[in-house]
Amino acid sequence: MDPARHSLIIRLTYGTTRVLLTGDSEAKSQLALMKETDVRADVLKVPHHGSKTSSPEFLAAVAPSVALISVGAGNSYGHPNSETLDALTSATILRTDQRGRITVHSDGTRMTASTER
Repeated sequence: MDPARHSLIIRLTYGTTRVLLTGDSEAKSQLALMKETDVRADVLKVPHHGSKTSSPEFLAAVAPSVALISVGAGNSYGHPNSETLDALTSATILRTDQRGRITVHSDGTRMTASTER
């Protein structure tokens, strides 16, 4: 089974704050989702550790203010991919390899993100 073809994509809404958790989804499923629903979110957990398998159109449609990338330091896959990072330039990018644990808080109106480092 290819996990990228069987990923859960979950949108959480609390008040006016929207969070999109994308698992290991790839461009094909991201583009299909865009056809079915509004994918805009304040916080995006970037798909598949920021790999090159994400659709730049999807990332632009989400238009997150904060993009979270869960990735190991010095990983052999080269994650996150520079094209994916370039597609997220309007967001504050927080990476676990650089910041450690990332926590997002919301009261339903305002949102803050804090990091371990």
